Amino acid sequence: MFGAYDEEAGHRVPFHVYFMRQAIEEGFIHDVLASYVTYGTYWKIQKAVEEDPEYDSRQAGAAIARFVTLHEHNLSQKAQVIVEHFRRHVAGKIGGKAKAMVVTSSRKHAVRMTHALRKYANEQGYDALGILVAFSGTVEDEGAAFTEAQMNTIPKAITSK
Repeated sequence: MFGAYDEEAGHRVPFHVYFMRQAIEEGFIHDVLASYVTYGTYWKIQKAVEEDPEYDSRQAGAAIARFVTLHEHNLSQKAQVIVEHFRRHVAGKIGGKAKAMVVTSSRKHAVRMTHALRKYANEQGYDALGILVAFSGTVEDEGAAFTEAQMNTIPKAITSK
C-alpha cells in the first residue's frame, strides 16, 4: 500500500491525491462518460417506440445502432486499432508495398472513418500512410457534401514515386 500510516485516522493515507478529472484533462485516461447513455434513456426510447404505432422498433434499434457506430469517439477508437494493426502486422509485407482495405456499412461511415483514420495518422506523425476512400456519388454529412474525388487529393510526393 502506498502512503504513510496516519495514527489519528488509524489507517494509511496517500501522499498525493490525483483526481480522475485531472487525469482526463491531462489525457492520461479517457472520459468514459463522454458517450454514456443511461439504461433509463435507452428504455424511454424503446418504450416510446413500442407504444407509438408509427414507429417500428427494428427501425428505432437500427437508428440507435447507426448513431453509436457513427459517433466520433467510437470511430476514433476503431481508427487507432486499424492503423496500428496495419503498421505492425501488414505494412511490411509484399516488400513493404502492402495495402489494406476497410469496408464500412454505408457511404457516410466511409466518409467518417476516412476522417478518423487520417486524424489518427496525422496525430501520430504517420505521414507515409496514404489513406484513400471509395464510394459513389455525393455524401451529405453535417451540412457538408463529400465526393470521392474531393476527398482523395493525393500529394505529388506520393504520385511521383
